[in-house]
Amino acid sequence: MMIKTNKTLHKMISWICYVVSAALIIFYLLVLWGARTPDVNWAYQLYYIDKEINIWPGIDGFNYALGDIILMDQEQKRCESGWGAIEAGGRWTQNGEATMYFDQLPDKNLKVELVCSKPAGDTDIVIKANGQDIWQEIITKAFDGERIEMIVGRNMVSEGRLKLSITCTSSRPVGMLVKEVRIDENKD
Repeated sequence: MMIKTNKTLHKMISWICYVVSAALIIFYLLVLWGARTPDVNWAYQLYYIDKEINIWPGIDGFNYALGDIILMDQEQKRCESGWGAIEAGGRWTQNGEATMYFDQLPDKNLKVELVCSKPAGDTDIVIKANGQDIWQEIITKAFDGERIEMIVGRNMVSEGRLKLSITCTSSRPVGMLVKEVRIDENKD
């Protein structure tokens, strides 16, 4: 009788060990999944996980309210790589890609306006919204104080997030001077 009880107890302990082991494996996989696909703020993801930006903008650093005018002659946390130093009147794009980030945008067609001046020479400019071309033109030195307007379709804004990229290609190290940026609902 004692032998039978020991076998039953041994079986029960074995099953408990299997269940605990399975629970620990499932817990480990859930922790691993959470570490690989965290549900975090976009600024946090770009700074800590993707290492796409070098300056921490703060939790709400990319939040944007439609219609607000961003003055480029002031410090902007949303401006990352590709921008020159702040000057009176704006900020130069460097040769290559200058990026800006916007968060909390509505699921609507949007109009992006840039007020620019002074290209450094004949410059081919391509502007992208989340990687999709929205504007392309060759700008000459005659261009001054122009307003560039572009439409960003609702399908281009992902989860209220917009990465606006300005690529200037010229023989000089700088592209164009951006004075203001504004995003509003496209009512056309």
